[in-house]
Amino acid sequence: MNDLKKLHESLTRLLSLAEQDPENWTLRADLFDRALALGEIDLARAQAELALRAQPQDGPWRHRLAVTLLAQRRFPEAQAAFEALVASGIEDPAVRHNLAFALFSQELMVEAAATVEAFVSGGRDPSGAALALWLRCQHRLGRLAEGLAAFRREATEHAVSADACGVASLMAIDADNLEEARKLSEIALRERPDQLEALVAHGTVALADQQAGPALAAFELALGRNGSDGRSWSGLGTAKLLAGDLGAAQEAFRRAVTHMPGHVGTWIAFGWSLVLGGKVREAQEAFEAALRLDRNFPESHGALAVALARLGERERAEHEIEVARRLDPAGLSARYARAVLDGVADDPGAVLQLLQQIRTQRGGTGFQKAERILRGAAGH
Repeated sequence: MNDLKKLHESLTRLLSLAEQDPENWTLRADLFDRALALGEIDLARAQAELALRAQPQDGPWRHRLAVTLLAQRRFPEAQAAFEALVASGIEDPAVRHNLAFALFSQELMVEAAATVEAFVSGGRDPSGAALALWLRCQHRLGRLAEGLAAFRREATEHAVSADACGVASLMAIDADNLEEARKLSEIALRERPDQLEALVAHGTVALADQQAGPALAAFELALGRNGSDGRSWSGLGTAKLLAGDLGAAQEAFRRAVTHMPGHVGTWIAFGWSLVLGGKVREAQEAFEAALRLDRNFPESHGALAVALARLGERERAEHEIEVARRLDPAGLSARYARAVLDGVADDPGAVLQLLQQIRTQRGGTGFQKAERILRGAAGH
């Protein structure tokens, strides 16, 4: 609070000085930076417009004006302004980065990546911003191997930013490389404890280690940075489930599917949390939502079969089990649904024996997580 008060006091002093010396453009630049940092976008924009009336072709002031468009989320206008700067021959990495960010914010990932690609290698990106943004583009495009390979090359030859390490750590999670994710997230968080992607990666690694406390702490910090990040809400839901806080898990998953409605796995996790809480009709709706997104994912059919079996809708449950087994003969949820229909799901010993048989056929952290969830569903 004191720091914020000091920043506002500094802004007031700069305004007073600018009134006394209105054509001091260095002073105006300081005033612009301070106003922008405090979210006073109109005041910052006024400085740029005033400077450009006096010197219409000044590149740095044209760039500052374009930055205010980014701050106002006027991304197409910002894109046009930054493209005009590039067309005028300005090859500043900051201009290229901001153009790429305007494209990224419009979901133009290929174009954004191409805009900064020349700056991601050879030490031409001293701030590390271009590499981090390029990696975010590769992540969104699903180019995990290509993005991580480029990051590793750059990290071997040059210092890389905490942002770049953080993005790479989350890419490593999605590439099923937990140890690399662990290492990179720790490096990023040592330098920047609030780096969003690193927090999500760190929390996900903690979940794989079955450490609910560190996972909860990481996802809560991530949501403090971005309360609309569906992936963080989903991670928080899983951590709450692991900690045995079923009500909080359900609420977190509910928030996750609100922000990330197209993610099949989150709908399924939400559904399982509802099954565990006895809200089976709501669970059925969640599993059906997952199926609307992808009718070929076997665990959605198997999970829906569990809900239907618990609701006594035997014929529909049998059909969903059949579909799930056709898609994946060893699917875990379909086996559990079968156990419900056969009347053994309330016998912890029989269910655990069933799960152990499945586990010997298919291993991995995903199945271990599913097994923990189904242990709870079996009442064990």
